[in-house]
Formats: sequence, C-alpha cells, structure tokens
Amino acid sequence: MPRVSILLPAFRPDFLDACLASALAETCGDVELRIGALGQRGEHRRG
Repeated sequence: MPRVSILLPAFRPDFLDACLASALAETCGDVELRIGALGQRGEHRRG
C-alpha cells in the first residue's frame, strides 16, 4: 500500500499538465496517483 495517495479530478484539462507535474515531483518515493473523470462540471447524478 502506498504511503501517499493523490486523487486528481480531470474536469479541468487546462490544469492537468501542471497538476501531473506537481504530483510526480513529490519527494516521497511511494506515491499512488489516481486520475478520475467522474464529477465533471455539468454532470448531475441523481439517486
């Protein structure tokens, strides 16, 4: 199990490159990076 988990929403593609670069630059060696597209703006979930 990784020591650090980074959850990155992908609903703003204009910031995705900078976010990925920042996450991958972490000095902790044991990082899990999860990128998800759920919860995009304009998407409404009803139960």
